[in-house]
Amino acid sequence: MSGLESRAARLGAARVAVVAERLADRIVEAVPGVAATAQADRVVLTGRGLARRAVTDPLLRDPGSWLR
Repeated sequence: MSGLESRAARLGAARVAVVAERLADRIVEAVPGVAATAQADRVVLTGRGLARRAVTDPLLRDPGSWLR
């Protein structure tokens, strides 16, 4: 069973990377002044005043919903 589990883990990790890249691309296109970088299992946002904007800008409140 360990062969099947390792294959599933590899496929899952590959899918996570694809989805993270897609989300990063959508954020860069939709939110001016914000840079997004896809890492292995997350998307890192950078930009001036990003902490303040995350509270006030509705585009940054739930970026995960952009994938639905």
